[in-house]
Amino acid sequence: MLFREVWHSHSNKDIGKGIQYTDYPDRAARYLGFTQGIPPQSRYGNDYMLKWLPVPDDDTILENYAKIFSHYNCYTTLNYYSYEYAIEKAKVLNMVEKLHRFRALPNIFSSEQIRAQEQRVLTNSVHIPNACFMDLAFDFDVGPGKVINTLDEAIPQVNKLIEYLKRYNSPYSLFFSGGRGFHLVVPHTSFGQKMADNNHLVNRHMAELIDFEIGPLHIDYAIYSSRRQFRMVNTIHQTSGFKKKRISEHDLNKGEKHILHLAR
Repeated sequence: MLFREVWHSHSNKDIGKGIQYTDYPDRAARYLGFTQGIPPQSRYGNDYMLKWLPVPDDDTILENYAKIFSHYNCYTTLNYYSYEYAIEKAKVLNMVEKLHRFRALPNIFSSEQIRAQEQRVLTNSVHIPNACFMDLAFDFDVGPGKVINTLDEAIPQVNKLIEYLKRYNSPYSLFFSGGRGFHLVVPHTSFGQKMADNNHLVNRHMAELIDFEIGPLHIDYAIYSSRRQFRMVNTIHQTSGFKKKRISEHDLNKGEKHILHLAR
């Protein structure tokens, strides 16, 4: 069974309330029936402070989750890791927590014990699977300093991509990002994709080929990484105040004012 990972942080609305970031994963885990959060990694391989939660690959569950925590920043990855990934990652997390305790109590734990625990962390980190499925996403980012300045200017570009996908009967989901553009996501199941370490690079290459054929689409290529975060549907963008919303082609072509009304 595959799991999608979810990350959430507190927003400005929580400042001054004395809520600790560690409260969120535990509370969310109780809602979802999970006990172990899985932290994401930066491009340098370091874990972020806030935790991830393994969530079943089900858009309905994700949207219901977002409704519960709608005023938090909630993100998903484009990746679908195996259950084994979550288990092995959890084992290493427990070892790292133990290592922190060792280092915090040098009068109790010897340098030999600390070095032995460090070695356990390194050894077991090797066993965490990197292979995953990955949805093919296109990020139309607009605004100051971008080639496309407004949502209305981005709509013809999105329509070009939609027409291309229709030509091949390819399923897709379209979203207003809640911030500065549109996300269009093609599920990995469309390609018969195998679980692999480099699917994000394969997806980038596919996007480049499509962009070359029908573009320029002016999409953001920074999203093609193994740890890219995408805001969850129905959660509110912390800066704009708009929700990320799933929209139809009909909604798209009604223009920016209509889309912002839906997301308000």
